[in-house]
Amino acid sequence: MEEPHITADFTDELLRLRVRINAMFEYAFRYGISVEPELAEQYFQSEHIDNASLTKIYNYLIDVVKPAHPRYILQVYTHRHDHFIFRLFGNIPFVRALNFATLMSLVLLIGLSLTSFITTDSRYSFVDGSWQELLAEELFILSAAAVGAGIAALTEANRYLKDSSWDDRYHTCYATRYFLGIVSGFVLAMMLPIEDWFTEPELKKFGGMLYPTIALLCGYSGNLVQSILNRLVVSVETVFRGSVEEQRQFLQEQVSTESEKKRLAEKLELLNQLQSITADKKLDAEGIQKRLTELYASLTRNKG
Repeated sequence: MEEPHITADFTDELLRLRVRINAMFEYAFRYGISVEPELAEQYFQSEHIDNASLTKIYNYLIDVVKPAHPRYILQVYTHRHDHFIFRLFGNIPFVRALNFATLMSLVLLIGLSLTSFITTDSRYSFVDGSWQELLAEELFILSAAAVGAGIAALTEANRYLKDSSWDDRYHTCYATRYFLGIVSGFVLAMMLPIEDWFTEPELKKFGGMLYPTIALLCGYSGNLVQSILNRLVVSVETVFRGSVEEQRQFLQEQVSTESEKKRLAEKLELLNQLQSITADKKLDAEGIQKRLTELYASLTRNKG
């Protein structure tokens, strides 16, 4: 059966369905997956096949090719005739872009390390040095962060590529994670006082590569970035609010003061009531006893 022409926008839903079916048949035949001969004959030998039969064949093939995802199979099928150089970076354009970006970041990292601007004495600052030195140092840190972000994105993508379960609906998530890693690694490495967090012997172990290492790790690990930012938030809060122990002590003192005020108010209220009883000349001994009993009962209820 002649393969339907693939249009750029896939406006024809029936054509799109046929392309997906062709892709899954091709995938099954390539990897030796058994399919029902009757359905294959019905699809390839019939010139005109109704939509219900197409849908039935499509649903059948989805179960046959599992765990492979139909969207992954379609992407591979659509780009199967791309040039060998492109397919060397992957069967899917998005993965090719990730591979190429990570490779170029690594090349840039190595290239900058060979220049005279990057040494063990590099300060990695936004302001200290000539513009050539600043540009080289910032690009060096940026490329290190990009390498880390690329490794993280490709490692995550490889989990789904190895069993053909890649779903292109999550391209935006991978892209966001990649760029977030680059920005996080660059900003944290360039703006934080990292040297203050290490002792002199520990700094010597890095041999001038502390900042690029931090950039690469922050680009790779979102958890590391979150831990560093949480630590900074706690430090800033401590400056403005005091330490946790100081806050706890303040709250305890405040509670103690409020309790004292409450007890004092209760005593004053009791004293006022006693004075009103003794000052009432109309009350005899029995009346005073009755008022005192009522006052005692009221105090007992309040404590309960």
